[in-house]
Amino acid sequence: MTEIRVREMKLRDLKEVIRIANMSFPFTGRRPSVFGPYVIDRLYRDPHFQFVALTNGKIIGFITCKRESEKEAELTYIAVHPDFRGVGIGSKLVSTLENRLRDHEYRRV
Repeated sequence: MTEIRVREMKLRDLKEVIRIANMSFPFTGRRPSVFGPYVIDRLYRDPHFQFVALTNGKIIGFITCKRESEKEAELTYIAVHPDFRGVGIGSKLVSTLENRLRDHEYRRV
């Protein structure tokens, strides 16, 4: 497999994030009136705590987070495209989020 890169999610990623959510979350992912606005809200409120995983420039996974307080956050969604599951992409997304939260002195996820 080629290199996996993780970066902050951008609004332009929404279409691909929803596509992966549709494959992963049959209830909320397939309801764009719920999931799409949720991701947009996260990007607006907590832009530095939402990430996507890419390979060859293609989004293959994502993770979202909601900050609950100044020191506590909730991992709200994580999903990896079915063709890329089981190779550590989810772990890489979680560790990226944990490191970012740790850098901002969060104590609990």
